[in-house]
Amino acid sequence: MVDQAQESKLLYMQYRYIDGNNNVWDINKKMIAYKPISRAQSSSGTYSGGEPFQTKITADQYRTIRSLLRNAMSNTAIHLSNRLMGSGTIIELTVEDTQAATCYLPMNSPEKAAIENWLNPLKK
Repeated sequence: MVDQAQESKLLYMQYRYIDGNNNVWDINKKMIAYKPISRAQSSSGTYSGGEPFQTKITADQYRTIRSLLRNAMSNTAIHLSNRLMGSGTIIELTVEDTQAATCYLPMNSPEKAAIENWLNPLKK
C-alpha cells in the first residue's frame, strides 16, 4: 500500500520505457508520448514502429501504467545486467529529468508483456 506522501511523490515521477523493438514511450502523470524507430534505424532495415504520437492520460491511467512499471522494477530477480535484443528497458526519472533508476527486462518476461500489452493499444 502506498501512503499519501509517497503517492504525492510518485505522481511527479516520469518514466521512459523502451520496448523490445527500440520504440520509446515517455510517460508522465498527464501524457504519454510515443517515439517510434524508423526503418532506417531498425536493425533489420525493414521494421518501422509506426507514427509518433502524444496522448493525454487520466490519473487512473497513470497509476495503472506506473504500477506495471514499478512492479517490473521491483522484481529484481528477472533483471538483465545489460540490454539485449528484444528486451525492455525502464528508466525512472525525477521531475527534474534526473535518472533515478534503470532496469532491463527479459524479452519473454510476464512483466514486459504486461507493460507492452497496456501501451500498445494506445497506438492508432
